[in-house]
Amino acid sequence: DPLFMIGAVAVGMFHNVALGATIAAAHYISSLMVGLTMRFWGKAEKKEQKRRLKKNIFAHALDELYQARVQDGRPIGKLLGEAVTGSMNTILLVGGFIILFSVLVKVMLITGATKLLTAPIVWLLKPFRTSAAAITPLVSGIFEITLGTYEASIAAVDPKTQLVLASAVIAWSGLSVHGQVAALISKTDMNYLPYFFARILHGFYAGLVTFFIYNPAQEVFKAAPRIWQPFQEFWTINLSLLEARIITALGVIAILAALALLVRLVQRLRVFKLLPPLFHHR
Repeated sequence: DPLFMIGAVAVGMFHNVALGATIAAAHYISSLMVGLTMRFWGKAEKKEQKRRLKKNIFAHALDELYQARVQDGRPIGKLLGEAVTGSMNTILLVGGFIILFSVLVKVMLITGATKLLTAPIVWLLKPFRTSAAAITPLVSGIFEITLGTYEASIAAVDPKTQLVLASAVIAWSGLSVHGQVAALISKTDMNYLPYFFARILHGFYAGLVTFFIYNPAQEVFKAAPRIWQPFQEFWTINLSLLEARIITALGVIAILAALALLVRLVQRLRVFKLLPPLFHHR
């Protein structure tokens, strides 16, 4: 949610609206990276669904919607009332999960349970010189996104590490959000595991992207030749809040798009059997 990343996190927690562009860019870039990484997840199921789907996907969706409406038989008024009731129950469900995990994390912080969980992780990461101050927000963020992000914003580490930790926690979303998702899809045929693995990947990618795009303009412009000075002045005056983050994001998106096109091209070549037998589908 851009409002959460820019309003609550950048302004409310870090007290720096300029960081909102970095957090948002890292979040959406890492989302694309997760999509490309999990491109072939459930490929067999996708093939089966495509085989069953004879018509356009939108036409199929409308047809299924109409058939379900006919088979249901309830009047529109009753459906509307139950939809409103269900929406209110969902709001209570989300709020209940947030309160539950917020209290749990607070109890863990007060009783020292967080330190017990942090100590073995710090010991394992000792060769990387990782401090407990950097691990505590991650432990809190495992359970609840808002408290984990807040702990990252006040952690006794440098600002860059604070933002990396916050991005990772936001992308992971916390077990509170995972519980909400699991509860909402429990009555459907949707599988929770892809979402779980995607959130792990997203957290790792978001932290990594944030590390590389955090305040990139400062180092670039210091060594820039005179030809870049007019551009630097324009950037400073007109785009001081975004700096070079959006350009960095567009560059990464372009690279990811090129990778996607390359994968698609390889698939085409396989279909027409232009590659050696080693690469053919069996």
